[in-house]
Amino acid sequence: MRKMRLLLFCIALLFVGGCVSEPEETTASGNGTSLEESNASLGNETETQNFPSLPAGQCTPGWTCLSGQIKAYRTGNCTFIERRECPLGCQNDTCRASSICEQGFKCLDERRVGYQTLVCTWDHVKECPAGCANGDCLPENATAQNASAEAAPQTAEIPAPPPDTSKSLQPGEQAILENNGEEYVLEIYILEESRVRLSLGGAKSDWLEEGDSFTARGITITVKEILFQSYGGGTREIRYTVN
Repeated sequence: MRKMRLLLFCIALLFVGGCVSEPEETTASGNGTSLEESNASLGNETETQNFPSLPAGQCTPGWTCLSGQIKAYRTGNCTFIERRECPLGCQNDTCRASSICEQGFKCLDERRVGYQTLVCTWDHVKECPAGCANGDCLPENATAQNASAEAAPQTAEIPAPPPDTSKSLQPGEQAILENNGEEYVLEIYILEESRVRLSLGGAKSDWLEEGDSFTARGITITVKEILFQSYGGGTREIRYTVN
C-alpha cells in the first residue's frame, strides 16, 4: 500500500510538470510582431507625422511673434535674437504697421504744435505758451477765442512745411543716381516692417532703419521713412534723400 501511494505521487508530479510551460510572448494579431514592437513602430510614425520637415533641434529661420507686443528673429538652431517691441501689436509674425496720416503742421495738444509725417510721427515740435489752434501757436497777447474768430484771415500766414526733397522707392523699382559722370542703379535689396537693405551700383548696405545712412560709389543715401503694411495691397516703400 505504501509503494502504491509513492507511485501515485510520482505520476502526479510528472503530470503537473508536463502542464507547466513558459508563456509565449504576446504578439500582434496575425503578423507575428510583438506588442512592444508594434507600439514602438506606432511611436515612430507619430514622430514622423509631427515633425516631417526638419530634424530635431533645427528651425526655419525668420521673424516670429514671441508675445502680443514683441517679435524676435529665430535662427536655424531655434534660438531667438534681435528682440523688438511692437507698439501696435505683433500679428502674423510681424509688427502691425502704423496708419497713414495727412502730412502738415497740426496741434499736438493745447500747448504744442508740430509737423505730422505720413507715418503719423511728429517733427519740428515746439511749445506754444499762449496755446495752439489751427496748427499754429497763438500770439502771446491773444486768447484762443480771438484766434478762432481770426482763423480764416490768418490761414495764409501759417508757415509752410519744410521742403521735402526726399524721393520714394518701392521694391522692384530702380533709381538712377549720378556721380562724377558715372551712373549707378539704386534699388531695394530687402524690405521689412522697420528696416531695409539697399543696393547701389551692386554694393549692398547693412540693415538700415529710419535716419540711417549708407555710402557707396561716392554717394550717400539717407533713409527718411519706411512704409510697410503687411496685408495684401498695403503700402511698401521707402523715402530717401541723396547727399
